[in-house]
Amino acid sequence: MKRGAGGQKAPASLRERILARIAGERALSPMPSSETPSWPTWAPVLAAAMLLVASMTILLLRPANRITPRRLAPILIADHRETVPDRMQIVTPDRQALLDWFQQRVDFAFRLPATRAAELIGGRLCHLQGRRAALIAYRHAHQRVSLYVFDGRDVEWPEKRLASIDGRRFLVSAERGYNLILWRDRGLVYGLVGDVPHSDLLQLAMQF
Repeated sequence: MKRGAGGQKAPASLRERILARIAGERALSPMPSSETPSWPTWAPVLAAAMLLVASMTILLLRPANRITPRRLAPILIADHRETVPDRMQIVTPDRQALLDWFQQRVDFAFRLPATRAAELIGGRLCHLQGRRAALIAYRHAHQRVSLYVFDGRDVEWPEKRLASIDGRRFLVSAERGYNLILWRDRGLVYGLVGDVPHSDLLQLAMQF
């Protein structure tokens, strides 16, 4: 996934602030028209302008797609609600076949353990906040459960909100009648979403 400023330009207001600063300095230190301004006279003004530009550049170069689990929750739940089970890009109960399919389409390798807690349906690619993610669909207790996996190295993780279960850390959330479990493993974020109890999602998550 490519990140960066993507050619963003400093706003026009920045140029106006710099010009106003220079005009103010000239008003405080007027010079005869015949006198040529020297570097020592203008050095403080130029230094201040350069500092202002540098500060604005740093702000513009910050990743625009940096997200938090709190922002992720409604995104994952909305995608889960809109997903049509019979429109999976690959439909198979074979775990290895599904992993091989994703290996050719995403630039990260993820775990998909064999489990009896849920029936594997299939999967598809999806995009979350501009990043490519793997979606794996399960069926559990007659309900569909979605597993999302994506590169989460730039996700800001709220350590104080995590629940510790058997030595592992999970973020537990709920929204719009759906439950959500999030966790991290080796730079990836895993998310389970479904209209099933949190305890069932945790049981499945603990197998990863």
